[in-house]
Amino acid sequence: MKSFFTGIVILAVVLSSCRQSDAPFDTERLDEYFEAISPRYMGSVAISINGETVYTHCSGMSDIDAGTPITGHSGFLIGSISKTFTSAMVFMAIDEGLLSLDDNLAEFYPEAGIMNADKITINNFLYHKSGIHDIFEGTGDYLEWYTTPQTRDRLIQRIADAGADTIPGAVQQYCNSGYVLLSFILEDVFGCSYAELLNDKITGPLGLAETSLSDGIDTEKGECRSYVYNNGWQPDAETDPSVPMGAGAIMSNPADLITFGNALFHNQLGDSILSRMSRIDGSLGRGLFPFVYYGKSGLGHTGGIDGFQSALCHFDDGDITIAICSNGINFNQNDILIAILDAIHGKEYEIPDLKYVSVDPAILESYTGDYFNDTLNLGISITTDGRSLTAQATRQSAFSLDATSDSVFECIKAGVVISFKDGNLLLHQSGQTFTFVK
Repeated sequence: MKSFFTGIVILAVVLSSCRQSDAPFDTERLDEYFEAISPRYMGSVAISINGETVYTHCSGMSDIDAGTPITGHSGFLIGSISKTFTSAMVFMAIDEGLLSLDDNLAEFYPEAGIMNADKITINNFLYHKSGIHDIFEGTGDYLEWYTTPQTRDRLIQRIADAGADTIPGAVQQYCNSGYVLLSFILEDVFGCSYAELLNDKITGPLGLAETSLSDGIDTEKGECRSYVYNNGWQPDAETDPSVPMGAGAIMSNPADLITFGNALFHNQLGDSILSRMSRIDGSLGRGLFPFVYYGKSGLGHTGGIDGFQSALCHFDDGDITIAICSNGINFNQNDILIAILDAIHGKEYEIPDLKYVSVDPAILESYTGDYFNDTLNLGISITTDGRSLTAQATRQSAFSLDATSDSVFECIKAGVVISFKDGNLLLHQSGQTFTFVK
């Protein structure tokens, strides 16, 4: 199953027992870190402290075929960070008397046939508690239409046809469909397109010249193509921007995200908008969620769409704002975020060694097949193209493996190590080892 404009809750959690330090921010060492991961990471980073940008870094290509390097002005799809923009505009609409958190979906689309529409509120959508099925999670026929333009009516019908998973307000279940509907509701109450609204309410006033609702990737404008790693970078398919709308179709870059983040987290977007967005219910706020680092609490959002991944987070302690955008990543973005925070706070962190070995094709072939763990009720299929291995767990996306020895392989992006012993597959993840029988 392929994952699209997701907003996975990534917490930069580090044990408080780790060494503390008052060393200054060593930007040269952080440069070394990004150089070390550059074989598996293409993207751009910006860091702001006390409202001033103190660090930027770019690596990789925005367009590999054209040989165009990423710069500080390159554009990236930011995936679910778009939801933070959408949520802010919902509260702007509320402050202008155009919406209420208690308004229900049936007031806007009474004939759409969306299950429980008369019970689903704007607040439910913001908190991912609407109960409606997320049609964008990569299941069903999604892979057959996500790259083609969709009309508003067609998307609403698709959402209605998908039904509901739970009753409104009962369960917090991340749902892109809800934020797509919020995009349409915003268009209705403001009487303009989402793209115009974004410009009128946020990007224009803040001077975000390189942030907009995407109308398709245009490399001539410096916008990045996205890539997945499979024995080298391969172009990924492009989700049509009419599909995710305000749930995942905004184009931006770290510099603009820093400006937006500083405005949001310094209460420059409107009275009490931040306090209402950051009010946590369950594990999520409204368009924001918590980050934790050494006991320090932060807020922000992550995003992923096609081969793009991104993160925007802010810590009041130290007035730190971090923005990461990548168009190709075969590395763990959470590890990057932790390394950045370690660097800012003068803590020790490792420079990764991504030197891998070549394994004889005959040995690779001997590992192929299907493996199963009864306790987890999970299967893993191993395939090879003669140069490397690919793993795919039941109902999950395939991922490539890099060899650290003839029998040990890793996927840093997933935080997984797989080894082979006595004909079995050993899965090592999060400090645990699980045996899969061939």
